[in-house]
Amino acid sequence: MNPQTWTFYYDADCGMCSAVVRWLRRFDTRERIAWTAIQSLDTPPHGLTHADLEAAAYLTGAQGDNHEGFFAFRKLLLRLPLLSPLGALMWIPGARFIGVPAYRWVARNRYRISGCRVPGIGRHTKGGLD
Repeated sequence: MNPQTWTFYYDADCGMCSAVVRWLRRFDTRERIAWTAIQSLDTPPHGLTHADLEAAAYLTGAQGDNHEGFFAFRKLLLRLPLLSPLGALMWIPGARFIGVPAYRWVARNRYRISGCRVPGIGRHTKGGLD
């Protein structure tokens, strides 16, 4: 892994989450992001718990800093050159006051919105998009 690589943790059991990651990966032309399904982890990354990862997507920076939900996407989009203008819009003053609650609502309702690929199965099964 390149030292400039950041890691994006997502729920591969969530159809919507997996679709978003498949779409975003197409823009990672410099391979700056390690796309990691939380189901593929034996232990959570430093500073996070399984409950954290089940509640929201996370982006871990090259220095080990963790960004959650809206803030993860805001940083992630800036790392993808073709999508960086969209990421810049998320830095407009006040954007977080809309973005954070909107992200949390979607995260809480993601299985109702898109369906779970593995209904009734525990969250820590091996899986992901490879």
